[in-house]
Amino acid sequence: MVLLLRSLPEGLLPAAVELDRQVFGGFWSLDAYRTELNRTSSTLAGIWHATTTQDPALLALGCSWVIEDEAHIILMAVDPVHRQRCLGTALLL
Repeated sequence: MVLLLRSLPEGLLPAAVELDRQVFGGFWSLDAYRTELNRTSSTLAGIWHATTTQDPALLALGCSWVIEDEAHIILMAVDPVHRQRCLGTALLL
């Protein structure tokens, strides 16, 4: 299995909302994720299967803000089915 860890493309924002719903019960809306994607001081990253071409399943998601010389972790989510596989660690690194 090959996984991608990259900045989240806009096409995966609905998957981010779904993962958010599963993990946090719906903490952020689609508009909130879109805001973070477009904010210059924000990094929104995800992990998904590299071989999935249609509607890839988002396995993990992280968001951080850069404030002056510090990084602030704002959000970290791992799909409950895919926990204990170091996906959260990969996002942090």
